[in-house]
Amino acid sequence: MQMASNLVLVLLVYANLRIPAAVKIGYMSSVSTATRVPDKWPTAAPKNAWIWNMHSSGDAVKFMYDPVMLTLGEALRDYGAKVTFVSKDNLDTDDSRSALLENITAAVARGQKPLIVALAFWFTGADQPLSLLRKCRGLGAFVVFYQSEVSDFNKHLRMCDGLCDEIWDFSHANLDNYPESWRHVKNRYVPPGYAQALDFGVGVAKQETHVENVGFLGNWGSRRDDRGALLEPIYREVFGTKLVSKNNIHTTEDFIRYFADYPVQLVTYRNENCCPSTNALLAFRMAQLISNRACVISPPAYPRDEEEWHGIVHFAERSHIANLFDEKSRDVSNCQKQSFDKFKNKFKPLSILKRSGFFDVW
Repeated sequence: MQMASNLVLVLLVYANLRIPAAVKIGYMSSVSTATRVPDKWPTAAPKNAWIWNMHSSGDAVKFMYDPVMLTLGEALRDYGAKVTFVSKDNLDTDDSRSALLENITAAVARGQKPLIVALAFWFTGADQPLSLLRKCRGLGAFVVFYQSEVSDFNKHLRMCDGLCDEIWDFSHANLDNYPESWRHVKNRYVPPGYAQALDFGVGVAKQETHVENVGFLGNWGSRRDDRGALLEPIYREVFGTKLVSKNNIHTTEDFIRYFADYPVQLVTYRNENCCPSTNALLAFRMAQLISNRACVISPPAYPRDEEEWHGIVHFAERSHIANLFDEKSRDVSNCQKQSFDKFKNKFKPLSILKRSGFFDVW
């Protein structure tokens, strides 16, 4: 995954969204109140969908997938669907698993095509979740694998064989490099977007504010470029003491304070390369940052990804990125406003799924 290490995003509450304690995380549509997995769906629901975090750690790692889970949840809700988030934490009994199958059977009997979007399907840690997913598809569920990784997508494609109907991905860099042998499986560009629950209400800097520092959120660790050189010393040479790294933000309050202090944010890539770059733009991280009004600067990404995010993320080759920072830092509020407005307008959750063409088949 592409998320900042140790960053826990706290799910905020929409006017029509609450978190039932028994489920850990539940998503309400306009159809009914939050639903425990064992409950039967109301027959009035015109469409029914599950967004399933299949990671073996369950809700303990849900923050890693919040950008796409919340984007898809909001999109499907706004389309009129009844949406439920599930993980191993609310599919941990025979009764809850049986209820899942019963709900799918009931939906199919009503002439519906129940949707399951599976995330972290390669991290299940056991055969049971995939076996359950196979049963769901056998009963008539339409199964989508969401491919969220920068690498290893060939392995993930192989897992789809006989188990999924479509694959969704966050990056053109990945999609354009799926092998010909997998072109028979429909794939769609479905990046995380502006979900309301990702927006913590971080304000923009005062007009014409000149900021002195650029922030980097996450763990440099062993992050290297394509020649094997460690990235942290490279970027510290570029920015000097202006570069401020944080890897210990755990609360919403700390998150808001951090973005107020460091509104210009640097993004880097593992195996970073240029030019042209093959780096898959980190849409999970971009959604997280720009939803909170960061002005994001980045080394080059894959050309089609750059084009998709033009005017939202600001790109420059490494030799020029310090100049880009100087330019954006002179009036950071303008960068924040323009980036946020373009992002919010272009990547509305419902618009993302409409552009993908998914609603033509569902």
